[in-house]
Formats: sequence, structure tokens, C-alpha cells
Amino acid sequence: MKKIETICKTFLWTGGTYASKRALLSWDKVCPPKTAGGFHVLDIQIWNKAAICKLLWNLCRKKDKLWVRWIHLYYGKKQEVWDIKPRNASWIVQKIIKAKRYIEVVGVSMKEVAEWNYFSIKKCYNGMRGQLLTRSRLHAWGVAEEVNCPLCNEVEETIDHLLFKCRIAGGIWNKLLQWHGITRTSMEGQREIQWAEGKATGNNAHAQVYRLTLACAMYHIWNERNIRVFQEQQKTVEVIVSQIVQEITIRGSKNIKTEKRIAEIDYYM
Repeated sequence: MKKIETICKTFLWTGGTYASKRALLSWDKVCPPKTAGGFHVLDIQIWNKAAICKLLWNLCRKKDKLWVRWIHLYYGKKQEVWDIKPRNASWIVQKIIKAKRYIEVVGVSMKEVAEWNYFSIKKCYNGMRGQLLTRSRLHAWGVAEEVNCPLCNEVEETIDHLLFKCRIAGGIWNKLLQWHGITRTSMEGQREIQWAEGKATGNNAHAQVYRLTLACAMYHIWNERNIRVFQEQQKTVEVIVSQIVQEITIRGSKNIKTEKRIAEIDYYM
């Protein structure tokens, strides 16, 4: 796989198969879509992972294929196929079963995957590249029936709802805004980003800490969502906010200006 990728890199920059000069950009900057500043070149390593995920889906759906039937008969007698640990199996079988971790990264549980009527490698690939697979998006693809937000279980789960409009997410944002001393309530996603672009630009400490808060909050909200889906556990808003503030404090301590700003607004309200 790495050799194929090397050939692709060489051809992109030289037009041939023999490297004659250094690449102008790193490969991870070439592969993203044009809207993200890349050249929309296929990342074959991620595509390969998505293709392996489809093989795991075949195992989950128990398709009428000889190799699928053989694995179920030999390894999956007493548990779900994605939970088996075939230590003595070939590296190919182990690779397929371990693909569970690739699927969970994009926010989908194996139980949901096992219910899908079809599997799109391209859509899985896009999910691995950062397009969050919310229940609303999966439902639109026709591969999932459940659409409610895992946090509030009240409204259809879209990215904007999950990260900003949700009752739980809104509670998290309001406490973080209070921590920053900002006297307003949380807004929808696009308005929050526009507010940050207008009020938190530049390299001053206030702006850096706010941008750090924005990134950490979205990460922890998505992480809490996945914990509720995969582990059926949940934390309170207060605990989540505490974890966000702790991470901001740790990351901010690497810079003198941001460390001083965090100390000014206290460790936690």
C-alpha cells in the first residue's frame, strides 16, 4: 500500500514514476477536498480501510458467501462476529474483524452496521476523512432507521443540532461562555463560528483561549455522543464542562500568554 502511494506521489509531482525532486506539499495536505484546501486526491490508505470495513459488514450480515459462512462456523459460534478474537486466524481474518475500530471512529456502532441493507465504501471513506456520520445522514442514505440525537433523544441528529442546538450541548456552551465572562446564550453553529471569526481573531491570548475552547468543546460533545451510543453510559453536563476546562488548561499551559489568560478566568467556575 505504501509503495502504491509512493508511486502516486511521484507521478503527481514529476509526471513519471521516478522521484527526481522533493514534494511541494505533504501528502496529507494533497488528499483533502478542494473546499478544505487540498487537491481532492484519493487517500488510498483510508480507502483501503473503508474497503475492509465492507468485508466486516459482510460478516455482520451473514451474506451467502463461502468465506463468510466459514468464519461464522469456525469462530462466531457463541458471540457476535465483531467481538470474536481469533488469535489463531490468518492475518486477513484478524484485519477484517479489527476493522471495527475504523467504523467506530466515524460514530457508528456495530449493531447499527449489522442492520444496514447495503454498505457504501465511498461514504465510509468520506466519514473517515472527517464527515461526521450523524444519524440524520445515515438515515438519508437509507442505512439506519434511528434518527434521534443520542444526547437529548428529542430531535433529529444533525451536525448543527448535535454540536450546538441540542439541549445538552447548549448547556455545555452556556457554562463555557459563563466561564469566559461572555454574557450571552449559545447560538446555532454558523452564528457561533461567525461570532468567533469576528471577536476571536488574531494572536492575542483572549482569542487563542476562545478558539481552543471552541475546538475542545466540539470534540468532547462528539466524544460524549459516541460514549452514549457505543458504551451506553453518560456523563452530566457539569462533568463534561470540567473535562473541557481541564483540557484547555493543559493545552494552554504550553504558551505563556494563554496560560496567564486561563489563570485570570480561574480554573473552573
